[in-house]
Amino acid sequence: MKKNCNSFFLSLKNYAGWERHSFHTPGHKAGQAFEKNFRKILQEKIFEFDITVTPFVDSIHEPKSVIKNLQEGICALYGVNKSFILVNGSTQGNLAAFLSLFKDGDTVLISRNIHMSVISACVISGIYPSWMNPPILKNGVIGEVSAKDVQNYINYYPEAKGVFITSPTYNGIITELEKIAEICHKEKKLLIVDEAWGPHLQFWKKEYSAVNF
Repeated sequence: MKKNCNSFFLSLKNYAGWERHSFHTPGHKAGQAFEKNFRKILQEKIFEFDITVTPFVDSIHEPKSVIKNLQEGICALYGVNKSFILVNGSTQGNLAAFLSLFKDGDTVLISRNIHMSVISACVISGIYPSWMNPPILKNGVIGEVSAKDVQNYINYYPEAKGVFITSPTYNGIITELEKIAEICHKEKKLLIVDEAWGPHLQFWKKEYSAVNF
């Protein structure tokens, strides 16, 4: 067991020492995305920051002070009505969305390029997935369904209670979110979008648009 643990630690240590550019998750690019002083504090205090629930740092289960203030700040930053800080990444968000919005036996239209956590969400919520097939680009990159695709699938599966898509995808494909939202509102369908790969787009000064497949 000790040998296995040391092997894992040495693998991480060796990888961290290589000269490289990060083209994988997470998006902080080996810490380069963080401001220099913030990185310095993390390097010095990382183990001291690894704590459990205490009155001094609030509780994520029933936030009343600093976590509550942080969630309200996120709402203001992104222009949304409600924000929840998650543990276990956006996986927990996908699980919570399905458990809170759907009930056993519901049908949900789901694009096939989903994160594996959505499969778990389908199982534990008891919903029936009706699969939407996104296009595959010439270079093999999987795209995302368009607004026209969503309308066609809703027409074919009128019993569907909601639509679940991923935008941007793992490869950075952005689809027609506004048009898809308009269709879902018109058809009285819930829309859930996994945007785990795109929180930084809020701060991008340039215009970005959906890819035309």
